[in-house]
Formats: sequence, C-alpha cells, structure tokens
Amino acid sequence: MAAARLNPAVRRPMLVLLAALVALQTAPAAATPGRLTDPEIRAFMVRQEAAWNARDGRAYFASFAPRARFVEQGRTNAGGIMRYGSSTLEEARRYAARFFAGPAARDRTTITAIVVAADGRSADVAGQKLTTLAGGRRRCAEVRQTLTLVAGRIQSLGETSTAIRCRDASRSP
Repeated sequence: MAAARLNPAVRRPMLVLLAALVALQTAPAAATPGRLTDPEIRAFMVRQEAAWNARDGRAYFASFAPRARFVEQGRTNAGGIMRYGSSTLEEARRYAARFFAGPAARDRTTITAIVVAADGRSADVAGQKLTTLAGGRRRCAEVRQTLTLVAGRIQSLGETSTAIRCRDASRSP
C-alpha cells in the first residue's frame, strides 16, 4: 500500500521508522572500543595542525606522549637521507617557542597513508607537509608519525620530518 493512501495518523510514524532504518543503514560503523579508526586519526591530525598554526604550543605538545622523539632530516639529490638531528619533547617545546616568536608561518599537511596495526592500538601516518613562511617562501617535507591509543586517548610518539624540494612533493611516495 502506498504511503500516500495511508491514514495520516499511521503514515507519520511509518515515515519516522523508515527514516530511522535508512539512517542506521547509512551510518558509519561504530568504532570498536580500544581501536583506532581512520576518522579518529584524521581528526587528531587536524587538531594537531590547527594547534600548531594557532601557535598554541600547549595544545600542540599535549598531543604527544612524554617519550616522543622529533627527527629532522633531508633527502639528498641522490635520494638518500641526511639526518640533521633529533630532539626530545622538552627540546622540541623550546625550539617551537623560538619558532613561534618569529614571523608567521602556516603548515598544511595532506595525509597520504594511514596504516592501523592489526591490534588497532597504534597506527603509522604518512603525509606531505607544505609550510608557507613569511614572504611566501615555501618548505616541503614528507612527514611520519606513529600514533598510539593510551587509556582511550590518541597520542603521537613523535614526528619524523624529511625535507624535500617542493617541486618533488607531488612525486614522493
């Protein structure tokens, strides 16, 4: 029987029920407690980048585990890696404070891969970062973070940033 022919007192509850059923069928699957999901990881990365761009060091570094390590390196013309150095969370906070005191810069990261571990408690995230500095200068990097789920909270174990030529950014793996 078509909905148009039903008694209005019956039609409205049926339409509400139908809408609810459709919503259940099209809703994204609920996250399994204790497992990282792609949408949660992407939201975490967006919040982290927003904190950095707002120069909110407190919020930015709160997204990292106390044992986080930050590695800076560059890709050579021959495709090798030249390591510039690494820092602890506290050292990175000090470097960031100096950076934030300088001219404005903005980061924009495009996530290129998310690989969640089989147990769902950690994930490797890869991306391409474009930093636009004062005067329009640009710096590009391949970035990687390992995220972990601790007591229901996502934390990063650090970031490895590999400087690349910006013209190579679209060709990088």
